[in-house]
Order: sequence, then structure tokens, then C-alpha cells
Amino acid sequence: MSTKDKILNVSKSHFASNGYEGTSMAMIAEDVGIRKPSLYSHYSSKADIFKDVLTLEFETQLLLVKKILSNKNQSTVEKLYKLLMANLPGDEKMMMDNEFYYRFFKYPPVDIEEYTIGRYREADQKIFEMFDAVVKEGKEQGDIDSTLSSRQIYELYFMMVDGIDTMSMLYNFEAAKKSSENVWQVFYRGIKA
Repeated sequence: MSTKDKILNVSKSHFASNGYEGTSMAMIAEDVGIRKPSLYSHYSSKADIFKDVLTLEFETQLLLVKKILSNKNQSTVEKLYKLLMANLPGDEKMMMDNEFYYRFFKYPPVDIEEYTIGRYREADQKIFEMFDAVVKEGKEQGDIDSTLSSRQIYELYFMMVDGIDTMSMLYNFEAAKKSSENVWQVFYRGIKA
């Protein structure tokens, strides 16, 4: 793993656990195992590190969504179900990913708030475009109610994803999974043709 990759991994962990303001360049350098001047040779500021971590997070999320929604061997319903279940944090890394994502969605760093919210909106639009294509395919196949707009389905769908994140913080994985399956059944009854 390159030094830059270590910096990004360590920084993400600190940002997720301590917040943006609670993370210092000194903390990052120490946990990476380099001196602070070496860290500054890679990044001129904490904001620059954060921006790269945020970019990496969105790229990773977009790749996951694309992989699931572009699977030609699954029906529309299977794709949407798999995407929902992929949001269940089943391991420590996924929990940290979710903690990072939701912390900075709700509480973006003040000095780069506009940048952060802009990146969230860009990623949201890209996810919607992929989701929209799958919903349209589902309507054409007769799996999804054609009177519902893709935007309606998308907004409800991602409110469910937010709920899964909350459930996973309150309960263990199995309870959150069972809850997610129950919610899926009600959701699917509401959108099926």
C-alpha cells in the first residue's frame, strides 16, 4: 500500500471517529507512521485530504451501485433487493464507511461545506441515473407499477437505506437484516405492477 493510500485510510478512520474538526494533521501523520512534514509533502491541508477521502468514498459507492444494478443475470426486483441489502453494514469496514458517509452528509465541515454538499449531490444524481434506468427496465418488463415515477421510487428507496443505517446502529446485524427484509416486502408490494 502506498503512503498516499495509507494517509487516506487513516484519515477516513479518524474523520469517521473524531469528526473533521477533531482530526489533526499530527494525528494522521502519527498513525500513518510518518512525520508531519512528510504528510505535508503529500497534502497541503486537512481539507485537501478530506476532499480526496470523500472522492474515494463516492467512487467506491458508485462502483458498487453500478456493479449491482448492471447485473444482466438478475431481474429488476433482484437488483433493487440486492442493492438494499448491500447497505447493511456486515463488517467493521462497512460500519466505518457508513459512519463516515452519514457524519459528513449531516454535518459537513464548515470550511468546505459547499464543496462537500456539492459532491454528495453529484453522487446522488449519478446514482439516480443508474437507478432510473433499472426502474424503467422494470416497468417495461411489467415488474414495477408504471404510474409511479422513478423519482418517487428512488426517494422512498433511499429513505429505506437511511433507515437501515439507523437500525444497524441500534441493533445487531441479524436484527437489522430481518428489519430490512420486512421493509423490503412492504416496499415491493407498493411498487410492483
